[in-house]
Formats: sequence, structure tokens, C-alpha cells
Amino acid sequence: MRWIVWPLVGVLLLGLVVLSLQPGMDAVCVVQSVHDRLRHKHDGWSCVHYAAARGDMAALDASVEQTDTPIDARTESGATPLALAAERGQLAMVKQLLARGADINAADTRRRTPLYRAAAKGHPAVVRALIAGHATIDQPNESGQTPLWINAARSPTNNTEIAHSLVRAGAAIDRADTRGDTPLMAAARAGHSDVLAYLLNENADPARRNGQQATALLLAIRQGHTEAVRQLLARGADPNASVHATSPLAVAQRANRAKIVRLLRANGARE
Repeated sequence: MRWIVWPLVGVLLLGLVVLSLQPGMDAVCVVQSVHDRLRHKHDGWSCVHYAAARGDMAALDASVEQTDTPIDARTESGATPLALAAERGQLAMVKQLLARGADINAADTRRRTPLYRAAAKGHPAVVRALIAGHATIDQPNESGQTPLWINAARSPTNNTEIAHSLVRAGAAIDRADTRGDTPLMAAARAGHSDVLAYLLNENADPARRNGQQATALLLAIRQGHTEAVRQLLARGADPNASVHATSPLAVAQRANRAKIVRLLRANGARE
């Protein structure tokens, strides 16, 4: 245990030294930043970033005043305080930062915006606040994945609240990423049946094919997502849309997906 205790003691002592020299500093930031540096985490974070991430407006104000850090200061990965607050679901902080003029579409080095981060982590209230602030709805990341796409792929709460907000704001239902995968395909691959059903109700195209010529149905079959297969077939997905001369039924049979095999046959699938 000593190898754990002594570094922690060192962190606390160093934090106390810094605070004695600058008593107005954010104590949580001082301790956390020293700890993170020892663990090589959160490179380039300032006290403004730590305060935004934990939703502490008073600490953020103090840090900005004492260090003259700009409201859109970036970490080494390019994240702004707004992006960190959005990713962690800090709604009050997000609203305050927007009111103070934070760049709502500031993208990091991987081109992820605050809206993308909030959608990826499943924070519907933050998503709505960013939409109300006129965030760019379909701004993609480096892989061409929009906020709707990443929510369909991850859907942390497996509900449609975020997808609904994005679509109502004008998100493109069938916008594909750099591999040709649409949000419907992302939901099918992940087995997120609620989001899948919502996208189908919003007329997402089940016949679309990605760069490997796979449909959403085939992606769901490969992953064994029976309910996703059921929903796609009910909305007109072609049970015979083969890929490289291999039928969906053959894929299901090879993977021993007995329930899916029965569903496909019931819907007219052929060998």
C-alpha cells in the first residue's frame, strides 16, 4: 500500500504549498491537476476546465479572474470548457458558458463539438440547450459521424429523446459516415431497438448500403440482435438483400442465430 499512499500524500502537500502561495486558487483544481499530472491524464487542463467539468461556476469565475484564462481556452486535445461541461451533463454550466459567449461549435482535434459530446454521452437536456443556442446540428467528427449518428450508435439510455430533439432540429436521418454507415445502421449494429424504431418511423431508409454493401438488416443479423431484425423486416427491409452473393439467411445460419433464421424465413428469405 505504501506505493499508493506516499504519492497521494505528496499530491496533498504540493496542493497545500500552492494554496499557501495563492490562497484564492481553486483547491479542488490544485489537488486534481497535480494528481492528473502524476497519472499523465487531462493534458493541458487549466482550473477553468476542471471547474467546467464539475459544474462549479464560482470556481470557474475565480479561475478566469485570477489567471485571465479565456472562456474558450483549449486543452491539448482541443476541448473547451463548454465541451467538457456538455460531455458531463453539466446543464447549468453549459447555459452559463453560452450566456458568456462560449463558442458553441468549437471542435476538438477529433472534430467533436459540444453537441456531439452531449449526444454521445446521453444528456438530453444539454442537447436541447445547445440546439436552442443554435449549435450546428450535423457537424461531423473526423469519421463523418454526426451527433445523431453517435447517439444512435451509443444511445446510453436506449431511448429516443436525444434523437427526437436532433431530428426535430433538422438532423439528416440518412447522413452516412466515412464508411457509409447511416444512423440506422449504427443503431442496428448496436441493437438499440428504441432508437432504431424511431429512425424507421422518421423514414430512415432500410435499403441503404454501406461501403461494404451491407444493409442495416445484415448488420443486425451479424450481431444477433433479434428485435432489431424484427423491426427492420416489419418496416420493409429486404430479407434477400445479399452481400457478395451471401444471403442474410445464410449469414444467420452460419452464426447459429435460430430465432433470426425463423424470422427471416417467415418473411420470405431464401437460401
